[in-house]
Amino acid sequence: MLTTVLVISVVKSSLALSLGLVGALSIVRFRTPVKEPEELAYLFVAIAIGLGLGADQTVITVVAALGILGVMALLGLARRDRPGKNLYLALDWKSTEPESPELLDQLTSTVGRHAASTDLRRFEVRDGSVEATLFVELSNSKSLTALTADLQRAFPRIGVSFIDQSKMPSI
Repeated sequence: MLTTVLVISVVKSSLALSLGLVGALSIVRFRTPVKEPEELAYLFVAIAIGLGLGADQTVITVVAALGILGVMALLGLARRDRPGKNLYLALDWKSTEPESPELLDQLTSTVGRHAASTDLRRFEVRDGSVEATLFVELSNSKSLTALTADLQRAFPRIGVSFIDQSKMPSI
């Protein structure tokens, strides 16, 4: 929001600046691979600062840039201080016995004993196999180990995979 205010305050009086902004944004959109939402925010802040300084509006640009970067730094620190880890939990279970109707409840209660929060994303049952994907928030690595052991005790021959997608590049 603050970046948008800075851009609009610089561009509002000049058609040439607004057309230049459209060109700059199209280059950023189509030529720059953005892996994290924060990267996109920094790109827009850099464009806004460049527009402001290029339009000889130094005071408002410097004040706004310091404010924006300060807010971004505070948000980054707050995000880093959060304990826990958000992961995708993928379960693959092959069973020789028929699936009980309470299977989903058993899975979610077992996971719920170790996770601060869970969100079922996918559940599939077919021909003696069960696959489930949950988004879980774990407080530490000991919770991850305990959850894996508990799932293996409760469901023999279960495959357990934890996937952290926070740093994976987007395609």
